[in-house]
Amino acid sequence: MKRSSQDGGARPQPARDLLDLGHVARVLWQSKWMVGGITALVFAAGCVVAMLVPPVYQANLLIKVDLGDAAPKNLPANLSGLFELKTAATSELELLRSRAVVTGAVEAFRLYIEAAPKRLPVVGAYVAEHNPELSQPGLFGYGGTTWGSESIAVQRFDVPASMTKKAFVVQAEAPGTYNLQYGGHVYGRARVGEQLQLQIPEGEVILKIDEIQGRPGAEFVLKRTSRVDAVEKLQKALVVAENNKASGIISVSLQYPEANAAAAILNEIARQYLQQNVSLRSEDAERSLAFVESQLPGLKTSLETAEARYSAFRNNRGTVDVAEEVKAALQLSVQSQVRMVELRQRRDELLTRYQNENPLVEAVNQQIRTGAAEIASLNEKLKKIPATEQDAAQLTRDVKVNTDLYSSLLATAQQLRLAKASSIGSARLIDSAVIPTTPVKPNRKLIAAAAAVAGLLVAMFTALFRNSFINTIDDRDELARAIDLPVTAVVPHSALQVRLLKAATRKDPRLHLLAENASETGAMESLRTFRTAIDFSIRNAPNNIIAIVGPTSGVGKSFVAANLSALIASSRKRVLLIDADVRGGTLHQYFGRERAGGLAEAITSEMKLEDATQHVAGTMHFMSTGSLRTHPADLLATDALSLVLNELSSRFDYVVIDTPPTLPVADALIIAKHVGLVYCVARRGVTSVRQLLETQQRFQQSGTPLTGLVFNDAKPTDVAYGASYRRGPVKSPLLLGTERA
Repeated sequence: MKRSSQDGGARPQPARDLLDLGHVARVLWQSKWMVGGITALVFAAGCVVAMLVPPVYQANLLIKVDLGDAAPKNLPANLSGLFELKTAATSELELLRSRAVVTGAVEAFRLYIEAAPKRLPVVGAYVAEHNPELSQPGLFGYGGTTWGSESIAVQRFDVPASMTKKAFVVQAEAPGTYNLQYGGHVYGRARVGEQLQLQIPEGEVILKIDEIQGRPGAEFVLKRTSRVDAVEKLQKALVVAENNKASGIISVSLQYPEANAAAAILNEIARQYLQQNVSLRSEDAERSLAFVESQLPGLKTSLETAEARYSAFRNNRGTVDVAEEVKAALQLSVQSQVRMVELRQRRDELLTRYQNENPLVEAVNQQIRTGAAEIASLNEKLKKIPATEQDAAQLTRDVKVNTDLYSSLLATAQQLRLAKASSIGSARLIDSAVIPTTPVKPNRKLIAAAAAVAGLLVAMFTALFRNSFINTIDDRDELARAIDLPVTAVVPHSALQVRLLKAATRKDPRLHLLAENASETGAMESLRTFRTAIDFSIRNAPNNIIAIVGPTSGVGKSFVAANLSALIASSRKRVLLIDADVRGGTLHQYFGRERAGGLAEAITSEMKLEDATQHVAGTMHFMSTGSLRTHPADLLATDALSLVLNELSSRFDYVVIDTPPTLPVADALIIAKHVGLVYCVARRGVTSVRQLLETQQRFQQSGTPLTGLVFNDAKPTDVAYGASYRRGPVKSPLLLGTERA
C-alpha cells in the first residue's frame, strides 16, 4: 500500500485571533439555547429582586444661612470685628452633621431601638406591604411570622451592654398583654403601657411598650443598639450640601425605609440645628459682653481722673485760649488715641481665641504700630507750642479720649445685651421636610434592565468560556486548521437521523438507515462524495478493508459506517459491515437484528463465517459484535482476527468496520493493523482539537496513519455544494431490484 508520508507529528493549531468576531458570533449562535436560558433566568431573578426589595423614601429640606457679618446692627466698627459671627458655609455643613445636632433626633425618635414585626425573609415584607389588614400569625399555622399591617411602638428598651444588637422577641398574647422572649425562653409578661423590669444573668432589662397592633401569637423582633452607633448611622445617612457656592442655601436629605419617619427625623434635625445656631450666637454675644463689661470700670476711672486733672488745671490757671493750629493737632491726636485704644482692645479679645502668630492678630499689631507712629509725630508738633498751651491741650485730649471710649463701650454693651437675649440666629428654615409619596429606591425598571444586560453578559461569557475550555471544533475551517489531514467528507446535520436512532433503540425490526428513508438529503449527498473518494483511495490500499474510527463515542461512527455501506451496496458492489465494538456495539439495532452470533464467535471459531454474516438487503451484509466478552482487547489481538478479516476481504468487494472509540480503549488501534484505509470521524460541538490530535498521534505511533477525516453533524454553510439537488422521489438505492432479506 502506498500511503501519504507523515512527518511524525500533527501540525500545531494556530492561535485564534481574539478579535475574530465571526467565531464569537458562531459560538454564541451554537449556544443560543444556553445563552437564552441563562439570560432569562438572571432577568427573572432581577425582576423578583426588584419586586421584593423594600422601598426607600427620601425627604428633603432647605436652610438659608447668612454668610455676611452676623453682628448686631449699629455696633461700633471696633467691636464688629471683635464680635465675629461671620459664618462659613463649610462650618454650617459640619454643624448639621455634628453629634450635638444628630443626637437630638436620635433621642427624640429613639432610633437606638429597632422594633419591627417578624417577617418571612425575602417575600414577607413584600406581602405585608400589599396587605392592609392584620394577618393570622404563622406560616401554615406555625410560628409567629406576620403578613399584614402589624406594628409596635416601644417607649423604652434597655438591655445590658453585652446584649446590644441581640434579637429579642415580643409575642402578643391576649389583647393588651405580651411576653418577652430571648433564645426561645420567656423572660416575663406585662401589659401594654406598663414597664417590664427583669433581672437576668447578664444584667437588668427594662421594657415599656406603648402600643401593639397584632393578633395573639404575632411576634415582633426587638434590638437595642448603643446611642453612639445610632448617631453614627444617622450621620452617614444624612446628605448635606450647599446648592451653589457661596449661595448660603444648604440642602439636607435623608433616605429612610418609612416615609413618615424620614420627614419627621429630618425636621427634628433642622429644629436641633436652628436651636444650636441661636445658642452659638448667644454664647458669642455673652462672651463679647463679658469682655466689654470688664473694660468699662477701667475706662470710667480713667475718664474721672482726666476730668479731675482738667478741672484742677483750670482752677489754677484759668481759661487758656488755644490757637487754631493747636486745636487741629489736638483733634487728630484725640482720634489717634481713641483708635489706638480700640485696636488694643481688639487684640486682647482676639488673643482669647488665637495665638500671636494668627494672621488676624498680626494684622491688628501692624495697625497698632502704624497708629503709634502717628501719635509720636503729633506729640512732636505739640511740644513746639508754649508750655501752658501744651498742658491745656494734653488735659483736653485725655478728657475727650476717655469720654469717647466710655460712651462707645456703653453703647456696645447695650447692643450685646440685646444680642444675647435675642432668639434669632444666622440661619432660617426655608423649606421643611414633607412626607414623600414616591420611593426613590429601588428603581425597578432599572434593576430589571440591568438584570437583563447582566444575564446576557454572563450567558455570553459562559458560552465563550465553555467553548474555550472544551475547545470543540465548530466548523470545517477550524478542523482543517487543527490537523494536517484532508477533510474527505463534510456531513451536515440531519434531523431525520435523530428520529431514526430513537426508533432503532426501540428494537423496531426495520432498516433504520438514512440511505433508505431519505437518500436525497444533504447528509447522503456528502456520503456519496465520501464513497467516491474511497473508490479512488482503495486502489492504492493493501486491501479492501475500511475502518471508521473516532476519538470518543457519540461522534457518529456507526451512522457513517452504516450509511456508507448502504451507498456502496447501491452501486452493485458486495459490501460487508462489521460492528467490531465487542465491548458494547449497538450497530445491530440499525437493522433490527440481534447481537449474538457475530464477530466474537467468528474469531473464536464458535461459528462459521457464513453463519456469522447476515444478509441485510441487496448486496449489503452485516456482522454484529457477537456475544460480549470480558477481555475484548485480548480477543482482537489474536491471529484469528487477521485470518477472519483476510477471508472476508476475499469474499466481498468492500469490508467496512465500525470500531470502538480510540481514546478510551486500544481496540481500534489493534484492528487498524489489518485494514487498508482508516477514516476518523469528528463531530461538530463534540470532538475537541486535543482529542483529534491525540487520536492522530496514536495511529501514527501504531504504524497505521489516518487516511482522512469525516466532519459529521456540520452546519449547512460548511457543506461545499450548498443545498442538495433533488430530482424527485426515488426508491431506496439499497433495495433496487431486490427483496428485503
